[in-house]
Amino acid sequence: MEQTIQIADSFDEFLKNLYLEKEEFDFEGMEVKVYSKQDFETFIQEDNVEELTYAIPDLAQGDVDLKWFGNQLLTLSKYHDRYIRCCVTNSVWNSLTHRLDEDILHSLIENFKKDVDNEVQMYAELALEKMNYSFEQFKEDVYNGERGQSCFSR
Repeated sequence: MEQTIQIADSFDEFLKNLYLEKEEFDFEGMEVKVYSKQDFETFIQEDNVEELTYAIPDLAQGDVDLKWFGNQLLTLSKYHDRYIRCCVTNSVWNSLTHRLDEDILHSLIENFKKDVDNEVQMYAELALEKMNYSFEQFKEDVYNGERGQSCFSR
């Protein structure tokens, strides 16, 4: 519009007029769901795709029995629903690559590599890259200004 709009007579006045707006949040009625092992196993048995899509990332980021969860993810890595397989691969890459048992992780990655879906295969490659990306390499990349090349920036 090529117009100049004066918002203060001086910089000091401008600073005096700055403020943080406080938002009031009403958390009443909002439900935070906590998933148990039993819930998760029931969702698998009942083929409850909707609940699984919420439970997988929630459990992946939480304090869960990783051996049990890893075995559940192995089952789901061959699940009939593409979206669930993508959810599993994303959670493994995003939250579990350095937390799961090495044997389970390698089995998951092998399943992902064999998947017919390109997105699942892509996450297999990202997880492998993340597994093989050392902290020393990360420091070197940051030092050399190559952070854009690391797996953390994808």
